[in-house]
Amino acid sequence: MSKPDSSFHVLSWPKTLAGEGHEAASRQHAASFRPAPHLAADQVHVWTLKDYPADIAACASLLSREELDRASRFRFPHLFDRFVADHGRLRLLLGAYLETDPRSLVFAVNAFGKPRLEKPHCHLRFNMSHSLAVTMVAVCLDAEIGIDVEAVRPVTEWVSIASSHFSAIENEALAALPEEESIPAFFRCWTRKESFIKAKGTGLSLPLHSFSVSTAPGAPPALLHCDWDTHEGPRWSLSHLEPEPGYVGSLALERKGWSTLYFAWPESEVTL
Repeated sequence: MSKPDSSFHVLSWPKTLAGEGHEAASRQHAASFRPAPHLAADQVHVWTLKDYPADIAACASLLSREELDRASRFRFPHLFDRFVADHGRLRLLLGAYLETDPRSLVFAVNAFGKPRLEKPHCHLRFNMSHSLAVTMVAVCLDAEIGIDVEAVRPVTEWVSIASSHFSAIENEALAALPEEESIPAFFRCWTRKESFIKAKGTGLSLPLHSFSVSTAPGAPPALLHCDWDTHEGPRWSLSHLEPEPGYVGSLALERKGWSTLYFAWPESEVTL
């Protein structure tokens, strides 16, 4: 994936919220996008969110008490701001797709912490990931989905990490690469494995070395092998993501034959 194309439809921030505060937002059926992009059954929408909204307090007004409690546990202000901004904007996006007040959304998690919408007959699935200045959100209908993004950076201990967590197939592929390709390939492998784990929703109860993904430059993203089920791989699709220069990511979906649309958060309009 290249940077989100400017020709893609970008949702507009609701002008009714500009400078009017929380009470105005409540009167205006909440801080919700209008209109949401149409999400077809065979589509995945991938959003890239950069920077923070100017008014973190406005994002905080969208969150539940449980989310605010989680945010308050962060010791550093920038981590608090990122959590509030990410989860506030996630609520805005999901509220737009569901055509509902984002403050009314209720989230639940499975036994391993994977979030979902607690809403009867809800077909919308989502996943979110962030690294440094970039957050990504993926949404689809009726399929398990996972997304992961990482800033590509020097990792001096990457060999020991790979030896401990990657499969023999993956370690052999990494060892065969020129040194200058090692770190990018390491992060390709890491994000593909993480996106698959997140889509499965089983956390680290599924050992990272028990399945293999492609890592070589130019090789199609793929789930190559699973120890527990030889038929698992063909059920899944992986996509390579490059949301910004210096970042790499992966999208995992338990479905074939789908198309992906990429969207950029309209930073210039983020004024609550």
